[in-house]
Formats: sequence, structure tokens, C-alpha cells
Amino acid sequence: MADLSNKHPDLQFSLAPLMPPQTPLIKSPSSSCLLTHLSTKALPSQATIARAKWGSVQRIMLEYPDKGPIVVQSFMEPAAQNHTTSTKAQTEEDQAPQLVGVVAGHHDQVKEVRRAAVRLERVGRDIQREWSVPEPETP
Repeated sequence: MADLSNKHPDLQFSLAPLMPPQTPLIKSPSSSCLLTHLSTKALPSQATIARAKWGSVQRIMLEYPDKGPIVVQSFMEPAAQNHTTSTKAQTEEDQAPQLVGVVAGHHDQVKEVRRAAVRLERVGRDIQREWSVPEPETP
């Protein structure tokens, strides 16, 4: 997380569970409540694309006219969880959540916003992997 803030100090970003919308797991120091609001609005965007049958959404990039801001929403589906060695059945609580990452910047930072989105996706996938690691069973 500190790496993202250091590499992209001029950008705003957040990473939060998509369902139900919750407090961000990670957010930039300069992040505003508007960015968190964009995270909660990601679900309708994803649902609209699913209804159009365009396949699974990885990223949505919004470019506003007249040199407005750039916003990238990234969707991170949890990897298939196959822990056959565990005798404990995974409950819904044990499964990694679907995450949404939001990165926002100025119109002249398009490349930096895209790079930050990819880095935030890596962090999100790492969180999902750690989330789904089964706890050792106690005898």
C-alpha cells in the first residue's frame, strides 16, 4: 500500500469489497469520500455490462470531456477456491470477496492512472489469496 502511495502520490485510489459495499480495505491518503462513493456505484456498472452479455468485466475507464478527470474501476473476482486437503467446509464468510479498485487522476495522467490500477489489482489479488488460505486445523 505504501508503495502505491509513494509511486503515485498525485492519484486517489481505494480498494473495497464489492458486495456489500463496505469501508475500503485500502485507500490513498488523499482519497475523498467521493472516491468511496464511486466504489459503491461500480456494481450497477458491472450489472449493466453483464445484462448486455459482453462477458466478464475487468476494468471500466471513464474519461470526462474537456480535460476532466480519468477514473478506472477494476473488478477482481476471487480465484476458484479448491482446498481439498481441508476437511472444514468453506462457508461464504471464508471465501474471498469480489473487490473493486478505483483510481482517479487528472486528464494528463492517463498512463499513470492505468499503471496504478494494475498495481492496485495485484494488491487486491494478494488480499484475496491470503483471505482464502484455510486456517490450520487444531487437534
